[in-house]
Amino acid sequence: PIPGPAAQRQIKKRKSLTYAENLEVVKQIDGRKLKRAVALTYGINESTIRGIYKKKDHNVKHMELAQTKALAQACRSPHQLLMKTEQLLKRYVQKHGRRNMAVETRDLMDTAKQLYQKLARKWKVANPPAFNASK
Repeated sequence: PIPGPAAQRQIKKRKSLTYAENLEVVKQIDGRKLKRAVALTYGINESTIRGIYKKKDHNVKHMELAQTKALAQACRSPHQLLMKTEQLLKRYVQKHGRRNMAVETRDLMDTAKQLYQKLARKWKVANPPAFNASK
């Protein structure tokens, strides 16, 4: 960087690696690649590479955790299904309110059941709990 006004200086942005990239770094070092070469590949300091290698157990643990959480989020829970149905129902009522249209209780209950069933099919929830739209 050239000394001078801040506008002319290049600001070095901090680079962070994902857990997958951290594991790849560890594999490369275990595969007898030099830390300096790995650092040049990823464009980060050699000391950062040493820190990543030092925390390899931590990174492996968190990578496994992230994968199991992703699987858990892929399977939608019935609680999320009810919350999303409630949000969509609120939008339905608000839309009718903006149009100055009356919303009858029976129509609201039928709409709630339809929304619940559509979401359950869309999200592929196996055996969703029975939905009872009450007054």
